[in-house]
Amino acid sequence: MSDIISSPLPITISQLRRDYTERARAVGLQPIVLMDGSLSCEIAIVGEAPGVREVELGSPFVGGSG
Repeated sequence: MSDIISSPLPITISQLRRDYTERARAVGLQPIVLMDGSLSCEIAIVGEAPGVREVELGSPFVGGSG
């Protein structure tokens, strides 16, 4: 994943999410749910653990508790 960090900026959240998800599935890992929004935000809301719906959609706070 080091090539993501060394890639030219700006990188978008959707590019980061897509690249990580492809790599995680390729080695049998469950994809994580990455943020949705601006990389230059002043405030970030961090959830503890994604639910099934968040993992399915790849977006945070979209399940029953979101």
